[in-house]
Amino acid sequence: MVNLRYLEYLIALEETGNMTKAAHKLFISQSNLSQFLSHEEKQLGKKLFTRTNGKYVPTPAGKLYVEYAKNVIALTQQFTRKLSELSAPTKIRIGTTSTTAIRMLDDILPKYRPLHPEEEVITLDCSNIDTAVYSLENGTMDMVFVTAHTDKLYQGPFRILAKEELFLAVPASAPACARYAKISFPKLTAAKILQLFSHCPFILPYHGSSIRYLVDDFFREQIFDHHLIHNTSDLSTILDMVANGLGLGFIPLSRLSANPNIKYFTLSPNMIRLHAVFIRSGSAPEDYKDLIDLAARYYKKHISSLSLPKEGTAEI
Repeated sequence: MVNLRYLEYLIALEETGNMTKAAHKLFISQSNLSQFLSHEEKQLGKKLFTRTNGKYVPTPAGKLYVEYAKNVIALTQQFTRKLSELSAPTKIRIGTTSTTAIRMLDDILPKYRPLHPEEEVITLDCSNIDTAVYSLENGTMDMVFVTAHTDKLYQGPFRILAKEELFLAVPASAPACARYAKISFPKLTAAKILQLFSHCPFILPYHGSSIRYLVDDFFREQIFDHHLIHNTSDLSTILDMVANGLGLGFIPLSRLSANPNIKYFTLSPNMIRLHAVFIRSGSAPEDYKDLIDLAARYYKKHISSLSLPKEGTAEI
């Protein structure tokens, strides 16, 4: 590789126009600098500098030499920087808005890391979908795995990974459940739910969650002033409270539990949440292809492939 130190000699002489000042700037003796100039001129067969009024002025050949010397130094520095970046770990900041996404990352990251050992994956929790979108827009996240109520939330690159149906979970002890005891997953409209379970409070996720958005939209044409006994984003807590007869909740297909104390109802129209990945604008989605493909396979296995019994879907 070219000795950049020597290239700096004649750059300093061109900048100062003075042999003594250039040598002082380079921390070498004046004689060493003078000898180097003579050596280069002899090797090239060209005069590089002339003395005019006591000042060293580059000849046309000298100007060309200095120009290319500066370019070589700049390119070499750029090469060194790029080379060091190859060995430095690339950080990928991934956000999640649901326990489903957290479980997914726990499953796929051990498979992903051997494929990209140079990358450092940092996972962070986002409290809700609005926080997730804001984190992408202000550049604090590179990608976010979300559960969403619509595909209109984000203007940047995104991919829908799965669609999942939600169900109404009711305490099996509720009097209205007796009429549906022999029907699996009977279908109810919003109006029918409010009619049958007018005495029951609701256990709902906090505002800002995908399920809460869907519930509010489902009842938008009804008077939805039911008492809320509890707000929680923990679906296990909702299931426990429903099983204990404390209220009604809305549960996604992947979290349905075979509990004799809970009766599940299908909703009409169906309530569907989306599992998606949002990618920071300005980044290249193909850079995350391996990670997104692993996520898509996970959601296909654990969400999309789930199904319900066919009986008991008559609308009530």
